[in-house]
Amino acid sequence: MRLPRLRVRNLLILEGVISISVSSYLATSTYVFHAHLLGQTIPVAQRSFSFASLFAGLFMVILGTLSTSRTRAVWYTSFLLLSLEVVIFLISLGRKSHVSLLGIILAAFTMFLLIRRRKDYVEPSQLLTDPRLAVSLIIVAFTAAYGVGGSLLLGQDFRPPITSIGTAIYYAGETVTTLGFGDILPVTLSARLFTVSLSVMGVAVFFGALTLLITPVIEKRIGGVTMTMERLGVRSLRDYTLICGYSPLVQAFISAQRSRGKNVVVIDDEVGQEALASLGVLTVKGEPDDEKALSVFQLGNSECIVVGTSDDSRNMLICAALSQVVDGETRKKVSVIVNSPRNRNKFAPFGFRIIDLSELVSRSLG
Repeated sequence: MRLPRLRVRNLLILEGVISISVSSYLATSTYVFHAHLLGQTIPVAQRSFSFASLFAGLFMVILGTLSTSRTRAVWYTSFLLLSLEVVIFLISLGRKSHVSLLGIILAAFTMFLLIRRRKDYVEPSQLLTDPRLAVSLIIVAFTAAYGVGGSLLLGQDFRPPITSIGTAIYYAGETVTTLGFGDILPVTLSARLFTVSLSVMGVAVFFGALTLLITPVIEKRIGGVTMTMERLGVRSLRDYTLICGYSPLVQAFISAQRSRGKNVVVIDDEVGQEALASLGVLTVKGEPDDEKALSVFQLGNSECIVVGTSDDSRNMLICAALSQVVDGETRKKVSVIVNSPRNRNKFAPFGFRIIDLSELVSRSLG
C-alpha cells in the first residue's frame, strides 16, 4: 500500500503546536544561561528562549495554515524557523526531554523534506521582487539589530545597566516607539547619543518601512474579505441581470434595467465601479471568462445573462466559459453581442441568443 505524501504545511503546523506546548511549560523556568559576547558575560534566562519559541511556534502555525504559495521566501522562512526550533529544543532537553526530543526529530525531518523539495519552491516572491518592500525589510532588520546590539555593547552606560538580551530588546523597543518610560536611563554621552540616534531612526525610518511591509498584507486581507462579502451577496440574489464583461454597448441596457427596478450585477476585471455604483449596480471584480469566477454566481436564479464586451474574441472566451457552467434552462437566458457580422457563425455552436450589432444598425437606419 502506497503511503500518502507528507505535506510540509501540515508538518509545520504540528511542529508549531509542539513548540507552543513546550514553550508554555518552560515559561516558568528560572534557569539562566551565560553567553559570552565580545568579552562580556551576558545572562540569558531560559524564559527568553521559551518566549522566542512561543512566537516561532505561532508563526509556523500561521505559515502552515495560511501560506499556499511555494516561493523561495516561504522556503527560507520555514527553514529558518525550524533551525531556530532545533536550537531551542536542544537547550530545553533538560526539563522536558521526551517532548523536546520529539520536536527536534520532527523539525529535522521537516527540514529534510524542505531540502528534498527545494526545487518545488520556485514561484516569485512579491516581497523580494518589489524593491520597496525588500529595502523596507532590510531597514526594519537593521534598526532592530542596531538597537539591541548597541544597548548590549553600551550596557554599563545605563542605569540600571543593560546586561541581558531581554532588557536590550525592551529598551530598544521603547526607544524606537518613543514611549520613554524612564525606567532605564542613559548616563554617559555615548549612551545618550546612541539613544537619540535610535529615536530618530525609529521616527523617521522604522515606522515608514514597517508601514510599507504591512500595508500590502492588510490590503490583500481586506480585498479577500470584500470579495467574500460580494460573493455572499450575489448568491442571495434572485431574478437579476448578469453582465459578463462591461462596455459602453450595454450602458443603455443597464440603465433601462435599473429604471425597471431590476438588480444588475457586472463582472469584469477592469470596470468603472464609481460610475456603475451611482446607478445602483453591483460590481464584482474578476475575469468573466474564468469558470471559477462564474461558478460563484447562482446562474439558475438569474433573469438574463449578457455577454457584452466590444471585443468578439473576448466574448468568445466568455461564451466558452459560460457553456461549461450553465445547464439547459439557463443556457436560454444567455445573450451575446456580436460586434462584427463575419463572426456570427463562430458563436452559433454555443447555442446562445445572438445579438448582431450590424442588424440592429440596419434596422434603425431602415
